[in-house]
Amino acid sequence: MKRTRSMGIILVALLCSTISLMAQKQKITTFYQLPESIKTFVVTHFDSLSVQQVQQDRDLYKIDLVNNGELEFFKKNLRWKEIKIKRGIPYTILNTLPTPINQYLRENFPQAKVVEVEYVDDKQVYELKLNNSVELLFDTDGTFLALEN
Repeated sequence: MKRTRSMGIILVALLCSTISLMAQKQKITTFYQLPESIKTFVVTHFDSLSVQQVQQDRDLYKIDLVNNGELEFFKKNLRWKEIKIKRGIPYTILNTLPTPINQYLRENFPQAKVVEVEYVDDKQVYELKLNNSVELLFDTDGTFLALEN
């Protein structure tokens, strides 16, 4: 009797875990099902790149590009969260960052390319990763906060 009861508890726990994992999974969708502002952003800044896959989960839209680039957008405000492009993020995107960030990059890292930029919503900061492995942190006004090697 105890064994049957224990097996029942284990089965219920496994079922709950499976349902929870299924709810968290990302749903694959198409580029055309994205909100208009995200489609416009992609076409404007990545017109020479193709979208390979689009996924969405509870909080984010994730776009994989054929050149191994990745884009993430918040669902709540449709703002980009993270952009990763190994060959370098287009200047058209970097120019949308606060002006002091671009000035800092020109003055301190004129030869480096930004390969990753992330807007950390809960901290209200921009994190930039350069192709020389340097990571930079700026506040939303573009004030330099930290450098990591």
